[in-house]
Amino acid sequence: MDPLTFVAELAKALSWPVAAVAIALIFREQIRALLQRIKKGKVGPAEFEFEERVAELRRETAEAQPPSTPVEVSPSLVSQALNDPRGAIVSAWLQVEEAARDLALSRGLIPPKMAKSAVSLIRAIQKAEIVNLQHLGLFDALRDLRNRAVHDADFSPDSESVLSYAKLSAELVAALKAAK
Repeated sequence: MDPLTFVAELAKALSWPVAAVAIALIFREQIRALLQRIKKGKVGPAEFEFEERVAELRRETAEAQPPSTPVEVSPSLVSQALNDPRGAIVSAWLQVEEAARDLALSRGLIPPKMAKSAVSLIRAIQKAEIVNLQHLGLFDALRDLRNRAVHDADFSPDSESVLSYAKLSAELVAALKAAK
């Protein structure tokens, strides 16, 4: 290989790495600010989205309507959140579904055959206007987060976010039971 070909090949091989370093240097302050917001690193954005969304829901519910009585998460769910985050999220969600089902059936809002669908349950409750809009929005948001937890193969949020999810679920369960 002659020297000119060598230099040309070397330039081709180094062009992207040099460009990446240059961009990192130009935007280093913005990158530093972004990295400070990230709690932990992992490939796959789902866990970051989950943690951020749970924190956002926590803030929204605290601002909209502070609970009249503090809601506690069961010790078994706390233990499960530490050992099996997906299982804890599903368990918390199932309690929400059960409370919604009990409310809808006790008020005669939905036939028993349709009481298996979470979407049908919340539509019936919404139509009857027996739960406020914040709780309806929380129901949808928790259902969306539960879907992400169940369907994303790389899902592994921190236990604090899972406990927050469980607490939000418990607060929604309490609100649904109060509407009964």
